Amino acid sequence: MELINTRVPWEIVMKDLKRLIKHYKSQGVEQFGIFGFCLGGRISTDASIHLSDSIKAGVLIHPSMVTTEDADLVKFPLFIIPAKDDFDFVSK
Repeated sequence: MELINTRVPWEIVMKDLKRLIKHYKSQGVEQFGIFGFCLGGRISTDASIHLSDSIKAGVLIHPSMVTTEDADLVKFPLFIIPAKDDFDFVSK
């Protein structure tokens, strides 16, 4: 799995997220959503790219390290809530 930014140990985060999904699937949960604030927005975006078989929707609140180029890779709906001075994700 190739993740977008290597400055953060994404492999560890994604490994933990996969274990969490596996645990809840064993409890009968079939679909998941995800939300992330700031750096969690990057993690949620990566989850939308690599874990779309289980996670079906997400929310990014004041996301960091997310670009409009990521949109081509995203595989489920993401609701983006930027803060006042955040990057404008809507192309003109």
